[in-house]
Amino acid sequence: MLSILFNYALTIDAAPLVAGGKVLVPLAFVAEQLGWNVSSEKEGEWLRYNLSPSENAGTLKNQP
Repeated sequence: MLSILFNYALTIDAAPLVAGGKVLVPLAFVAEQLGWNVSSEKEGEWLRYNLSPSENAGTLKNQP
């Protein structure tokens, strides 16, 4: 389980990556679970992520 923002508990399908002592969790996974849409675009050497709220932003998808 991964606790994120205000004690939300999310279960991810694969182990998160650990790099340089930091845990890396896929942004798209977290955004989807919190009800946000995520898209990405690549400009030169930069990768930009665009987050936009969906209808149920702020609620977890897998809550009982």
